[in-house]
Amino acid sequence: ELESLRKAGFTAANFVPDKGVIRGGSALALLGDASPNRLLLKTDVFQHVAFDTDAAPDSSTYPRSLMGVI
Repeated sequence: ELESLRKAGFTAANFVPDKGVIRGGSALALLGDASPNRLLLKTDVFQHVAFDTDAAPDSSTYPRSLMGVI
């Protein structure tokens, strides 16, 4: 996936956690081939919160409803 972004001309990206309600901080990094430590530009760029549940109706994951998330 990163290779396709580089081919499209992108040089950096903000990497965002994709699970949970309070997802945590994102990191800004270059999209190069070097070691991750050399590519990292800034940690804790933003704090991310989401109002989606990502749970199937028959799942035991909590919360399962938007009201439960809010």
